[in-house]
Amino acid sequence: MLEFLKFFTSWLNAQGVMPPEVSEEDTGEARENKTWLQQWPEDIDNAYCIRQYRGRLPGLPTKDAGVRQLQIMVRNRSHLICLTQIETVFNFLKDRPEMIEDLDSEHWAIISCTKPPVKLEDDARGNTRYSLSFSVTTAF
Repeated sequence: MLEFLKFFTSWLNAQGVMPPEVSEEDTGEARENKTWLQQWPEDIDNAYCIRQYRGRLPGLPTKDAGVRQLQIMVRNRSHLICLTQIETVFNFLKDRPEMIEDLDSEHWAIISCTKPPVKLEDDARGNTRYSLSFSVTTAF
């Protein structure tokens, strides 16, 4: 599961719509404005988080092999920056036609992102948070 998230995050970063995944070498402020897998730490105000969650697509209850439900969340001190960041990801993903997208020479995906981002409740530190959920069908 994490292998796909790492790959998909690096693909989104290469497309210029999300920052790279945080690395072990990142410390202090270098951890800001990075992408975290599965969950973000509580001490970072400006961050992205991509996670996979369980779920099925309506109409495919017994054929969900290869369908991954993903969620991208953005958190930022500034409401405007947070909204701009999640809208950038949303606009990029929704413009992908629901046909095979070549992620690289070996991997493909069908990205289905039709619902706009949702504003989440601000966190305890007062940061704005948005969430975007979508499905990706892949043989990864």
